[in-house]
Amino acid sequence: MQYDLQRASVLKRIAAYIFDTMMILIAFSLMAALLSWATGYNKYSSEYEQIRLSYEKEYGITMDITAEEYEKLPDIEKEKYEAADAALKKDEAALRAYGMMFNLSILISVLGLLFAFLGLELLVPLLLKNGQTLGKKMFGIGVMQYNGVKLSAAALFVRAILVKYTVETMIPVLILLSVMLGSAGPVAVMLAIAIPILQLALLATTKSRVVLHDVIASTVAVDLASQLIFPTEQDRLKYEARIAAERAKEQKYF
Repeated sequence: MQYDLQRASVLKRIAAYIFDTMMILIAFSLMAALLSWATGYNKYSSEYEQIRLSYEKEYGITMDITAEEYEKLPDIEKEKYEAADAALKKDEAALRAYGMMFNLSILISVLGLLFAFLGLELLVPLLLKNGQTLGKKMFGIGVMQYNGVKLSAAALFVRAILVKYTVETMIPVLILLSVMLGSAGPVAVMLAIAIPILQLALLATTKSRVVLHDVIASTVAVDLASQLIFPTEQDRLKYEARIAAERAKEQKYF
């Protein structure tokens, strides 16, 4: 390859990532609030809470405690807790409300984050060009194909939605939700842990300091102040041919 690859520094990329993550969380929070209202999640949550409180009052205990707090309870209090918990799990209205809460939590998480990624990781880079998110724009970072060609819309979609959203974000988020709701197994938890470990391993060991979405989409983050990005593969080949011709012309023969 005849041109220099001006990779963006890891510190700049981390700073841009933190900023972009904050923007995504803000967008997600707004979308989640809207979706919670639109789907009636708050109604089911309030209904379940009222039923739970009624059992707490009936059995004279508090059910919203941690495992550590439960272990510290006297035996008589543990018996009351178990009885209240068993009654709650048999309550059809509570089961229906809890089931709706679980399903809507997944729906809100999936759609809320999808809209946030579509807007900030796909639409914004298409408008700003060169694969720039708001964070990358702030720190002068661009994204291009590894061969030096401008990032295509298809590659951007693969990078931002199929990998960053689906694999790197939604898999851990859904597993975390399952853990919080008590339905995740050890294999799922191990998978959620494995993804960030893989990201760190790729960042530490690859020559271009890339992560999973760059590996799959064949992209690289570069410093736009010094990086030459070609519109097409043909433009890159013409540039390389011209550079080779200039170097050959300057070569002195003895």
